[in-house]
Amino acid sequence: MFGSISSSFGKIFGKLSSKSVLTEKDIIEATEEIRIALLGADVAPSVASKLVGDIKEDLIGKSLPKNLDPADAIAAIVQKRLMALLGNEFKGIKLGSSFEIILLVGPYGSGKTTTAVKLAKHLEKKHQVKVCVASADVHRPAAAKQLESFARTNGIFCIQYKQNISSKELVENAILSAKKEGYNVVIIDTPGVEGDQGYEEINQIHKASHANASIIVLDSMIGRQSINIAQKFNKVIPCTGVILTKTEGDTRGGVAINVRHETNLQIQYLGTGEDGNALEEFHPERIASRLLDRGDIESIVEKAYEEMGEGKLNSMKDRVVAGKMTFDDYLVQIRSMKNMGGISKVLSFLPGASQMGDISQMAKNIDFSKQEAIILSMTQKERLNPDLLEKSGSRRVRISKGSGTTLADVKKLLNQIQKMKDMAKVMSKMESNGISFDDIKNFDVNKLRNLLKN
Repeated sequence: MFGSISSSFGKIFGKLSSKSVLTEKDIIEATEEIRIALLGADVAPSVASKLVGDIKEDLIGKSLPKNLDPADAIAAIVQKRLMALLGNEFKGIKLGSSFEIILLVGPYGSGKTTTAVKLAKHLEKKHQVKVCVASADVHRPAAAKQLESFARTNGIFCIQYKQNISSKELVENAILSAKKEGYNVVIIDTPGVEGDQGYEEINQIHKASHANASIIVLDSMIGRQSINIAQKFNKVIPCTGVILTKTEGDTRGGVAINVRHETNLQIQYLGTGEDGNALEEFHPERIASRLLDRGDIESIVEKAYEEMGEGKLNSMKDRVVAGKMTFDDYLVQIRSMKNMGGISKVLSFLPGASQMGDISQMAKNIDFSKQEAIILSMTQKERLNPDLLEKSGSRRVRISKGSGTTLADVKKLLNQIQKMKDMAKVMSKMESNGISFDDIKNFDVNKLRNLLKN
């Protein structure tokens, strides 16, 4: 996510890090490079000029914080300005009443249908409420079938679609059915808009629904065109926020900055993949950090706690730090990593990720499927005592045969466990009742790259 702009910022700060003292000329050159990076990410020229002007105002003629090196000091100032531009804090959907109606609107092909289900899953998990979805698209019955199928796959209830009635009647039926079935929230997937007639239909749907929230769903790959689309929707109905979809690729990043600055609408969530769980909250501080290639350790830890639970994670952390990591611990990590989007996604959250080269290729060095098969072929005693395999060649032979892998694969897994123990040295200063991110944030990228090599 945001690979190109993150790479540009990483290079800018990397160049500054070689200087112990910065001159005014250095600062002017750096801010001009920041402007170029923003424009390259499809940030509107007016927005880029405003942001660079604010950064210059904070830097030129001012003293940099003495507790930070020059590169980190400038990065902190740029991040603060980006945060302000992106909205400063997360402002997601607030569920206040006993029954909430949420409309998803947007152009055709923006990803509203799958987003409806992802949002439903997210709200159910976060707020412990019953959420259902419904289609109000009279033009594309296939969209209603897609919604029903994706909802079923993800355990979300979908209101039965009725053909040969108006979109207004579909909305009214959805609301009545959701209330009757005892749901707290209904998310309505509206028709994709392609012309003025479509906007008028959205206006009629909004009036019929009396929605508590009306969210614009935008494809993050469409660039500056997103500004005009968001502004048009916001004129037709009172919109309450934005969800950006398709951000899992090398999103240029400008759309997030443009939409927030030009419409004053808060970006609330990011669609990060095809899976039903691939929806992230939009935290401006974390997004600004990712844009600047400074990583997002908080999100990694948050995802890990959500996936594994605090007790299990802390217990495992204690064993890893003590150098007593087991194969069972590693198996839990493998499965959690898959559920978090895979190792490539986790690595992309690390500081300096854009400078690490091809993360997807690095991730291929670790074949989780083979490693899982190897671990499942061990006895429970072996899984709890990795040293047994280090000392016994016959055990390694038996396990390789039982898992359908090679001796080299088993040795590779043993090597990976040792690498994890090496990384425990970085984790050893973590606080006992929380997590200190300092060591990880300052973790040398080259060291991480080497750890992931064969």
